[in-house]
Amino acid sequence: MAPGEVIAVASAGLSAVVAVGVSWLAFRFANRQEHIRWLRSTRVDVYQRMIAHSQACITWSIANARGVTDQSDTRRPDPNERRVLASEALLFSSDAVFQAWQDACPHELEYLTVDDWHDADVLQAGLDLIGEIRKELGVDSSGDALMRRC
Repeated sequence: MAPGEVIAVASAGLSAVVAVGVSWLAFRFANRQEHIRWLRSTRVDVYQRMIAHSQACITWSIANARGVTDQSDTRRPDPNERRVLASEALLFSSDAVFQAWQDACPHELEYLTVDDWHDADVLQAGLDLIGEIRKELGVDSSGDALMRRC
């Protein structure tokens, strides 16, 4: 082979390696970005459901502790729904958010009395949950930081 042919074959081989390598790196980067976007979206959905569930727990438990509700009350959160939500929360939320959710919505709703729940404590538990979620998602009070990320 002539030196010119060797150079041509080597440059063609090098350009093929570079083309495949750059494509592979670009795919991996895009795939990683898509995964981060999906995870953030899933977390937001789970966090919205956690806040709604904790508010339902708080509303029902205060009414139950004051004796103005019974077991057939439709405001009572479904225990099976709580189990599903708890498993999703364990998978997708941080430890701090999960602990705040547990504090805002305890397991033993039926056994709470008026002495266990005070309106200020209940409100503070709900606000702590929202505060932990805001801190994890990096959202300020207006939600602008989250919108800039998407």
